[in-house]
Formats: sequence, structure tokens, C-alpha cells
Amino acid sequence: MILVIMGVCGSGKTTVGEALSAKLKWSFRDADSFHSEENKQKMSKGQPLIDQDRYPWLCSIHDYMATLIRNKESGIVTCSALKKEYRKILLIGNTAVEQCDVALSKGSHNTDGKKPKVQKDESESSPIVGSLSRSAVYEKDEKGVLPTETSLHSPVQPENLAGQVLFIHLTGSEKLLTERLTLRKDHFMPASLLRSQIETLEEMDTTENGLTVSVDKQVDQIVQDIIMRLDLNQSKCDTISK
Repeated sequence: MILVIMGVCGSGKTTVGEALSAKLKWSFRDADSFHSEENKQKMSKGQPLIDQDRYPWLCSIHDYMATLIRNKESGIVTCSALKKEYRKILLIGNTAVEQCDVALSKGSHNTDGKKPKVQKDESESSPIVGSLSRSAVYEKDEKGVLPTETSLHSPVQPENLAGQVLFIHLTGSEKLLTERLTLRKDHFMPASLLRSQIETLEEMDTTENGLTVSVDKQVDQIVQDIIMRLDLNQSKCDTISK
């Protein structure tokens, strides 16, 4: 099982994810580690990402989760996963990107009102948008360590992870999240982007596998709430992790 801790900036995804990882003894990976330097620089300047910025990032996270599942490992990953189509990319990878690409070619627009320019990969065998062709299978080395993205070279085939991934949406008032972001130091995401993310956010619907958790309480209470609602007692966690 893979748990994706989702929500807007300031909702405590990393804090809750790390605490949940320690409690369940599952691996943890923060979505920020999958962002390109270009994305980080853009956000640090207060510029919201557009879909073409997010697609390679989301597919890289999909590839990582697919490898955990292939290795029969459970894990926890953070990701804002603001739109339903983004969550679909996390579940089925490049296949969903192709579907988004078709929609864009028919005239859909970005949040700035302009029709986006989609950069096609030169290889006919790759349906990947832009730099997505750098994605690769995350195979463990002889020491059992997953490599970093920069060390990967082999193309990955998208896998359908539906039924094996569960989204946990952390929610809180805009006032609370703004206060948290104001206190946060040494992070590329400024508090000014919160409003943009709230406007972009699409709540999960009944067709999606997930649950919503309020963050207006202590971290240990949030973690316990998640464990209880998912019925993840320690004995079950030990079994799932094996």
C-alpha cells in the first residue's frame, strides 16, 4: 500500500508524512525531492506552476511508487495533488499525461488564460511531455538503496496503481495555513502561493480512493486519526511491510 499525503502548502504534508512513516515503519519520500530546479526557482519567485511544469514531476512520483509496489514495499509520499487529473497521473503515469495532452490540443487553457505550448519528445516511441523522457525505473542496487533521479537512465513503462494507492487529504482553514507558512523558514514555497493553490484545489470525489483529515490538532493526534481510520494497527503494518 502507498499513502499519498496531499493538500495545499502549509497543511503539514511533510511533518505528518514523516511522523506517520516513523509510526508505521514505512519508507517516506517528499514530493519536493522530485521537483526540477526550474520548478523550485519558479515557485521561490512566487510564480505558480502550470500544468506543463507539473506533468514530469507527477510522472516521476508515479514511477517511484510503481517501483515500491513492484518490490512489494509499502510507502508514504507527499504530493499536493491539487487536481483530479494530477491524482490520475499519480495513479497511471504517462497514460494520463497523453490524455491531458489530447485535451490541450483541443484548445483547453492554462490558468493564465493562454493556450499552453506542449513540447513534444523527439522520439516517436515516447508519449512523454517535455523532459519526462528522463524518467526511469527505480531499481534497488546491491545494497538495497533506491537511486536518485539523476542516476537513472532506463525508460519506465507506466503502471496502473489504482487500488494500491490511497490519498490522505490534509485540510485546514486559510488563516491557519497562512500562519504556518509565515513561520516556515528555508523553504522555496512562499506563503503568497497559498491562495493560488486553494483556487486550484479540487476536492476528492466519491470515485477516488482516499479520506480527508483536519490538521487543526497536534501531529500525533493526526497520525493516530489516520491509523485508526485505515485500521492500520502495528501487526497489520508489519505484515504489509514485508
